[in-house]
Amino acid sequence: MILHTIINPDDIFYTPIKEGFYHKQDNRYIETVNNGEFAVIRSMFSTNPYDYLSESFTPAKIFCDKI
Repeated sequence: MILHTIINPDDIFYTPIKEGFYHKQDNRYIETVNNGEFAVIRSMFSTNPYDYLSESFTPAKIFCDKI
């Protein structure tokens, strides 16, 4: 399926945060899990080795405040 649009594909194919949901940020994918109040980072996949050294992407860190 090809969409010829100026709208961001993330806005068209929006999926709410749920267990095991993957968020794409730049060149990384962050898997989150719902703990009832927050979305918490479970794991991260990236091609940049420096992303793994960043403390903001460590497991069990809060990814976003609202679910």
